[in-house]
Order: sequence, then structure tokens, then C-alpha cells
Amino acid sequence: GGIWTDASDRAAKKNFTPVETRTILERVARLPVTIWNYKTEDPSLRHIGPVAQDFHAAFAVGADDKHIAALDGNGVALAAIQGLNQKVEEQRAENAELKRRLAQLEQLVIKLSTKRGQP
Repeated sequence: GGIWTDASDRAAKKNFTPVETRTILERVARLPVTIWNYKTEDPSLRHIGPVAQDFHAAFAVGADDKHIAALDGNGVALAAIQGLNQKVEEQRAENAELKRRLAQLEQLVIKLSTKRGQP
């Protein structure tokens, strides 16, 4: 047993650039994810994930298009979660506005029905 840790101290990093989380989410949604095994493994041992070439083409991170660093996979996943959360919050606000407008229309229909002598 053991754990792998990546250095992540702000002091060890430079050239910070914000990411567009919705763009990351869109790219994740298009990223092919398959179940597979390494050629050197028994076929019964399965893994799930993208291939490095697709990941590199989508996100242009990492040392090359032959490897996916866990740090980059985690970062992409977190950015996509933030993008999804942003999308959910926007839809929640839109739904609340639509409910408010529907309630106003229902009140108007009741008012108009009452004026015309209909219950």
C-alpha cells in the first residue's frame, strides 16, 4: 500500500491561467472514454478512461500525447465539475424565473375569468 502525491504548493508553480470551466465541460463531454486493458495484461483486468492522444488533443496539457498525468486528469475533472455546477445554477435560476412568470400568468387568468363571470 501507499499513496502517490503531486507537489501542488502555489510556491512551486508559475504562469497561472484561469480556465473556462464550461469549455472544459464541453470537451469532457466529447472525450471518448472506453473500457480497455493494456496489451501486457490479462484481458480480464480492465481499466476505464480516455487514451492519451485524445486527452492531449482536447486539453493540451501534460508532457506529451502518450501519457496522462493524474494531476491533469484530476484538474480536468474538477474544472468540468465546476462547469457543470455553473450550468446547473444557471438552469436553476432560469427555472425559478419561469415559475415566477407562470404564477403571474395563472393569477392573470384567474382575474380575467372572474371578470367574465366564470368561476
